[in-house]
Amino acid sequence: MVTGHRLPGGEPLWRFSLPAGDHVLGLGTVAGGLLVTSSPAGAGDTRSTLLDPATGAVRWRQSGYPVSTGSGGVLFETPRAAGTGTVLAVDPASGAVRWSLPLPSNGVAYRTGDRGVTQIVLVTPDGRVEVHDADSGALVHAGRVPPAADRVSYRFTQVVAGLLLVDGAPGTVTAYGLDRLDRRWNVPVEPRAGVWFVECAGMVCIRDQVGGVRALDPATGRPSWVDDRWVGMAPVGGRLLGAEPGVGLELELSVLDPATGRTLARLGRWRTTGFEGDPARLLGLRRLTGDRTLVGALDVAAGEARIRAVLPGSWDECADSGTALVCLRPSGGLTIWPVGP
Repeated sequence: MVTGHRLPGGEPLWRFSLPAGDHVLGLGTVAGGLLVTSSPAGAGDTRSTLLDPATGAVRWRQSGYPVSTGSGGVLFETPRAAGTGTVLAVDPASGAVRWSLPLPSNGVAYRTGDRGVTQIVLVTPDGRVEVHDADSGALVHAGRVPPAADRVSYRFTQVVAGLLLVDGAPGTVTAYGLDRLDRRWNVPVEPRAGVWFVECAGMVCIRDQVGGVRALDPATGRPSWVDDRWVGMAPVGGRLLGAEPGVGLELELSVLDPATGRTLARLGRWRTTGFEGDPARLLGLRRLTGDRTLVGALDVAAGEARIRAVLPGSWDECADSGTALVCLRPSGGLTIWPVGP
């Protein structure tokens, strides 16, 4: 069940019932509407439904997981076994399918800008690479990289910091420039599972399940810095938000310089919530004595945490509308707290 409420008073406006057995994966906005993404209890594709935020009326439905494009459009990704999946684009206003592309067995990778996906990158097991425009679906360019070692699937096909990362020889990942598919550098990678690459505000970072971060210069592949303290790392604007172990789900957060890994500011111990890709909405929650919760606005750019409120009780998630905090209880239920700007 998804419900709409009027702010700041919280009056109920509408209810939207999911198909029986479905659970909500996420909520987002597309073309002024509310996009509800849900997953069935058993086998089946992810479903997305666009609702009118004022009335809850259904505008359109589409199968697949939504991915926002840099121009305000939306793609829907439906991966399936044996390379039978698709990625397609719809008209955000009507939901009509504009174009679609078949997905290889390795799935899809995306090149992103500040506002969303700009290019779609497809790599087949035999090494063919296609780069498509995310708005039109048109083929921008194509080329080849060495085939997958087993001719079935690559271990890595990721786009990070404008580079295509593909595994070649055992224990090695090679970086190619996306614009010309020219080979740039390679780097050794541990053969164990649970190793992955992420973008760190312009740097290429290697992470694993153990913890720690190794940051590579995207131009050369050489290590720029290594730090084993971090159990979590995320780009926020042009900086990094690093997390060290704290108390339970509350982590010690710091702001880092991406190029050097140097700590620029310490934000304190928080459990983050409300981010959704918008740095202005990043909040932190901290349990206090007496069954209270401290809510802070985490300003990564300024390197500071500003107190928004001290709320009675315990809360799972909160979002900041600018004049009110909307919070969910662990046991269910929603509460709106007027807090002012």
